[in-house]
Amino acid sequence: MNNIAAITKGPLGEMYERAIDNLIYKIDPQLHADAYKGIHIGGFAESEFAGKYIDTCVRIACTDNNRARAAKALENARVVIKSIVTHQRKDGYIGGLGEGCEKHGFSVWNQSFTMIGLCAFAESFPDDSLTPAAIESARRIAQYNAAFFGSDRSILDGGNNGSQHLSLLLGLVRLARLAPEPDIMRFILHIVDCIKTSDNNFFKFNSILDLRSKKGIENFVILIGILEYGELFGDREALSACVKYWDELAASQIRPNGNGTLHEVWTEGGNEPRFLGLGVNPDENCVAVGWIELSLALYYRLGDKKYIDAVERSVFNHLLGALSNDGSDFAYYQPNFGHRITKTDESMYKCCRYRGYSAVSMLPYMVFIRRSDTIETLLYTNSDYEDDDIRLVMTSGYPYTESAAIDVINKTRKVRKIRIRVPDRIGLTVFHDGRSVGMNHNGFIDISLNELPCHIVLNLSFELKAKLIPVVIEGQKYFYGEYGNILLAAETDCPKPDIPSENTKSKEFKTAISDYYFDKLSSLSINSNAVLTFSGCDDCHISFMADELEFKDFASAGRREGRAFTVYVRCQD
Repeated sequence: MNNIAAITKGPLGEMYERAIDNLIYKIDPQLHADAYKGIHIGGFAESEFAGKYIDTCVRIACTDNNRARAAKALENARVVIKSIVTHQRKDGYIGGLGEGCEKHGFSVWNQSFTMIGLCAFAESFPDDSLTPAAIESARRIAQYNAAFFGSDRSILDGGNNGSQHLSLLLGLVRLARLAPEPDIMRFILHIVDCIKTSDNNFFKFNSILDLRSKKGIENFVILIGILEYGELFGDREALSACVKYWDELAASQIRPNGNGTLHEVWTEGGNEPRFLGLGVNPDENCVAVGWIELSLALYYRLGDKKYIDAVERSVFNHLLGALSNDGSDFAYYQPNFGHRITKTDESMYKCCRYRGYSAVSMLPYMVFIRRSDTIETLLYTNSDYEDDDIRLVMTSGYPYTESAAIDVINKTRKVRKIRIRVPDRIGLTVFHDGRSVGMNHNGFIDISLNELPCHIVLNLSFELKAKLIPVVIEGQKYFYGEYGNILLAAETDCPKPDIPSENTKSKEFKTAISDYYFDKLSSLSINSNAVLTFSGCDDCHISFMADELEFKDFASAGRREGRAFTVYVRCQD
């Protein structure tokens, strides 16, 4: 299965270039290498980010069309791996905390992501001189934790209601694919047995809200570990459990954007805003990225287009909206109304920053997928795909415009069919030489290439409409806007409150800012019969008017100085 495309031009291409340039050229890899030096206290999580940094650099090294940047990414990963090998404790521990604290804080979580990074490097670069040491380091992490957790059920006692230590499963399964040693396989089965016989039984549950852990990002890491465990061990229960979990999350979101959490956990009502205060922090970036990762993994395995519809909505709304203007950071939170928390302070937990970089590095895997003699379109964005048999060049303004084109060169005739995804709730017609072609089958337009010329151009015409969708929140009727799969946000003037500058970092100031946005935006209203009218479009920005209220695509809303945004607007009957 080949599915690596070069992302070019357009909003996703610009996001990719800005983010990857920042990660590879502007972040010193030695900063992450230093995470493995010394003993730390408290909520030390720097080695988690270092492990994710390795994993992301490896992906860039394998997929980036800019070969100089790809080479630099590989070298950056090697710098960090050398530090791991050098500073790993003799017994295999590498969690960053001192003796006696190996189960505390993020210690196990740190080791999980370190192992994931090491395995990504070893799997992608098996002939690298550093690979044997990387595998051995990952093996020692596994052996250390097997000695710690392998004879009792204490792995269920991690933070966040028991989910934090279970992240080990994903790293262990990836190590087992590289080095299927009996003691590692036994430890994996022990963890699975602990999960299956606990109140965190991700394999069988009536509702996700019945599970002890409702923590968003931890549970996504566990679910992907369960998915890969099921494939390695032939446990069919694993895939069906992940499907059920995904389905319940998808149904819980009243404004689907790839994030069903409030204050980072699943709650009754999904991502319904609580107007009693902004402290619940909806829409955490790392949770949205976990949703993208799980959705993509399920699509690869099942081919159901609902998973790519979810990826599309998350990428074009949440991920694109989270990236800071200079590409150096991702919003930690994107509230359901108000403003983005875009800048990660050096003292803050950086999960959302490195999750964001990881998701952007996955974009080359999100455009086309080749399965035997069939190639499928996933996201519609400017891109270039080529393998030994076929080349496809996509030119697309979607979802901001109503058209796209795919230039197809079928070099060997071994590719017999192209499947064009029909996005959720959007009409699509495909033309060749001015004539409609293909048949809709399970949400894809299937086009046989057998009787068409070797070189063709397929023109795609989308039917996009702006809509206001009613929802009820705390007994009050609200609207949120959509344009196809783009979420709309209402913009309004928002002059800065009159608070002395010396108080800008105080808790009182932050509360005042939150209250200010809340007070201003919750009072906006539109007539229930309002019609959204189109008022302008360019490559990556759209805007509409409903009555006298301006709506913009969520990714670009509220970025201008003195502008704020809300995604739910009160209905005025």
